[in-house]
Amino acid sequence: MNKFILFTVITALVVSCTKQQRSQDTFNIELAVLIDVTDHHLVYPDANTLLEFAGITPDTYKGIRITLSTITDGDYTETLLCTLPKENSLTSNKDRRKLRVKQFTKELSSQLTKLTKRDSIKKAKSIIFRTCAKTLNTFSKTSAPQTGSNVKVCIIYSDLLEHSNISFYEPETIEKLAKDPATIATALEQQNPLEDLHGITVFLVYKAPDYNENEAYVKRSHVFAHILRNHGAEVYTGSLPPAFIHP
Repeated sequence: MNKFILFTVITALVVSCTKQQRSQDTFNIELAVLIDVTDHHLVYPDANTLLEFAGITPDTYKGIRITLSTITDGDYTETLLCTLPKENSLTSNKDRRKLRVKQFTKELSSQLTKLTKRDSIKKAKSIIFRTCAKTLNTFSKTSAPQTGSNVKVCIIYSDLLEHSNISFYEPETIEKLAKDPATIATALEQQNPLEDLHGITVFLVYKAPDYNENEAYVKRSHVFAHILRNHGAEVYTGSLPPAFIHP
């Protein structure tokens, strides 16, 4: 069972941990952030980058719902739900809203630090596609009446070195990634079917340490992107652009 730790910014400027989202809260943006904690990333997610990407500034009244999840060497994943509810610009106090955004940024940063500092499992191999499929299938079923969001983005921080029944470490698989990637894509999808992903944008984020690893990552990311696009997702590979979602 996933461990859910929820924190919500409330009017008293106190961040609380609850078992569920408040029913009256609504959001313009929903982010699902997947972090592979089994390898040494050269790029880690940070609060300021994520909020800048989402167009959340101290002067905006938009709401954002962020689900942070880990990718590990097993099916147990730690999940944190971070929410900053939407407010009415006509009835909300401007200075108080700025303080709420500041506090939310601080708490988001703290939660990201907890997830990315898992040194005890850095050398393990990871089950990536199955974890991504579970997250995206759940994401695809969250509708506007449930969250109020009209923008859905999934950001996957990983080298995409899959190690499950299909292992990207095996020489035979590495050869197929170069010569017959469609076979690998079909095998992954058969084991982990995906729902309709129309309306979801996916970013695959990884900074390779050298040229050879970058070329290998390109082949792996093409397989992942091919599968996701076939199910309707819009997919980008590379760094996160600033203000992708305009304030």
